[in-house]
Amino acid sequence: MPALADEGFHCVAVSLRGHGESEGQIRGTSIRDYVEDVSSVVAGLGSPPVVVGHSMGGFTTQHYLASGEPARAAVLVSPVPSSLAWRATLKAARRHPGKFAKVNLTLDVGALVESREAANTFLAGPNTPDDFVEICMDRLERASYRTFIDLLTRPPDLSRVDIPSLVVGGSEDAFFSVAEWKKTADALGGDLVVLDGVGHQPMWEDEGKQLTAVLEAFIRNV
Repeated sequence: MPALADEGFHCVAVSLRGHGESEGQIRGTSIRDYVEDVSSVVAGLGSPPVVVGHSMGGFTTQHYLASGEPARAAVLVSPVPSSLAWRATLKAARRHPGKFAKVNLTLDVGALVESREAANTFLAGPNTPDDFVEICMDRLERASYRTFIDLLTRPPDLSRVDIPSLVVGGSEDAFFSVAEWKKTADALGGDLVVLDGVGHQPMWEDEGKQLTAVLEAFIRNV
């Protein structure tokens, strides 16, 4: 956001309910709740924005668009694909069965990446600086189990979405595949950009410069 703001873009971050300093609680919240949060922020902007969502936020963005809410364009960064998160879930269960069991026992999806080892496995890429991962570990928050169930059971209907759209993801993403993102981009009638050698958190690598450049070029042309 700071890099895009420096280029003259008006940037607004949505702090979903239960996250950051927002009211409410994470436990029990759904994708529908998060769509309402985004809608309430957009309603106060005065004009349709370019909506940018990362990972679960990318899935929320798909449901936001599917519900017919206003947007000038959309960018999905490392998103949960429109075909849902079953493949990623099975991969996580195989790689870290103990952590995955804890997710289901505590109903807290954040338990999957609460250790440095798991965060490195799932979130970091091969070029993510170790000290940066350490800093970000202190900022990771919990995640709603109900939302996780939505990622497995509520595919967005993107058939009526008709705005410029872009999907961006790293070739080394530990959760989702380029093939899954291609299907999502096709469902939106948009394009796919793959960042070579980048993991699930493109903003963690190279100070986010690759991601910022892609976002800036897209936004300036919509």
